[in-house]
Amino acid sequence: MSFGFNDELFNLKSKLKCLEAESTNQLMELEVYAKECHKRDEGILDQIRQNKDKIFNLIIGNKIFQTKLETFMFLKDKLFYKILSSGKLDKRIFYDRN
Repeated sequence: MSFGFNDELFNLKSKLKCLEAESTNQLMELEVYAKECHKRDEGILDQIRQNKDKIFNLIIGNKIFQTKLETFMFLKDKLFYKILSSGKLDKRIFYDRN
């Protein structure tokens, strides 16, 4: 009986080592991703610093709104942040609500 128990312990130990290796790999991937995000955000902050007083025209529903770049970049999870962080900085942004 104890022989089966030892086999079971060995199998559990092997599974634990695999899980540990997977967790380590995932942690490393997350660290790389975090560094990439930080680098991208630093680049965006540089763009904001360089263009913070630049006026942008935003066309929504045939109406033109004017605002500064830093207004767009205030909330990182919003659409305009993503548009401008794509690197395609332009003076006109057309947004179709349909």
